[in-house]
Amino acid sequence: MICIVLGGLGFLSVQLLDIVSLKRIPGLKPLTMLVGNGLLVFSIIMLCLSPDKLALPLWSGWLGWALFIGRAAAGGGIGLGIFLLIVIVSRGGMGWGDVKLAALIGLVFGFPLVFVALLIGVVLGGVVAALLLLLRIKKRKEAIPFGPFLALAAIVTLLWGSNILSWYRGLF
Repeated sequence: MICIVLGGLGFLSVQLLDIVSLKRIPGLKPLTMLVGNGLLVFSIIMLCLSPDKLALPLWSGWLGWALFIGRAAAGGGIGLGIFLLIVIVSRGGMGWGDVKLAALIGLVFGFPLVFVALLIGVVLGGVVAALLLLLRIKKRKEAIPFGPFLALAAIVTLLWGSNILSWYRGLF
């Protein structure tokens, strides 16, 4: 019986994760992920010990988790794909560290917030690069690290990403 309750709690905590990501309650998202994942892993262990008792609640919990994982995988693929294309087309104009960071940001924020994070990073990097060029601090062929702008964009997305996405969707 305890396995059924834990599987159900795992499923509910995954659903709470979605609510937290929409409401942006600071600090609860990682805790919810940890608790939900822990309950689901414990349920899997119990399933291995006693598979006939909790198949339905366990799989319902994993289904909710899989939906979250699917969004994360899609976001990671989008971040990786966009920046990999930029590296290939620009022939070294952007480093591989930026590709890896964009993929990680996509995995963390998932679809569709990956677009918010990457767009904010591109805009921030572009504005700062334009200022550095206009003020002649950097020359056109000098490298300007892009990773710090992606990192700052990730922080902005963590704090206000859902609000930015809702605002943008409201424009159309």
